[in-house]
Amino acid sequence: MKRWIDPIEEALAGMRDEPRALAVILSGYRPDLVLAMADALGLRHRDFRREVMAPAGAGAAELPLSSIDATIRSVHTDDPAAAGIVLQNVEALLAVASAQDRASWLAEFVGSAQPLPVILPFALFGDDVPAGPHRIAIAPDAVPRDNLMMRLWSAS
Repeated sequence: MKRWIDPIEEALAGMRDEPRALAVILSGYRPDLVLAMADALGLRHRDFRREVMAPAGAGAAELPLSSIDATIRSVHTDDPAAAGIVLQNVEALLAVASAQDRASWLAEFVGSAQPLPVILPFALFGDDVPAGPHRIAIAPDAVPRDNLMMRLWSAS
């Protein structure tokens, strides 16, 4: 039986020598699955909204989209041995960008060469991610049900 994470593992295996940015499309906001994904894949988990936007306070909406790229570079600089990164909640910044800027950034970023493999989970803007081999949509019935145990696990 195929696991929900198998297509992501396969995509990562296919880019060992040339790391790229992957978009993983989920049917809803599931921080528990994002943490489980990072854990199962042995990748660093970072929460963009908590670590970058929250400290910016009222100015968070003015952050450039390039701050997402800067966060990825900082993980690579701070931990060059990192196998990759799952960067959660980039949609918080994409939500305050214009639709045109968001579409341009997504078209340029998803599938782009990176210093390490990057996974961006999407719940809101998955339809805006261009089709291609670096866009992985996870079927809603393929993921574990959202339940109290999953919520407690992700809160730890």
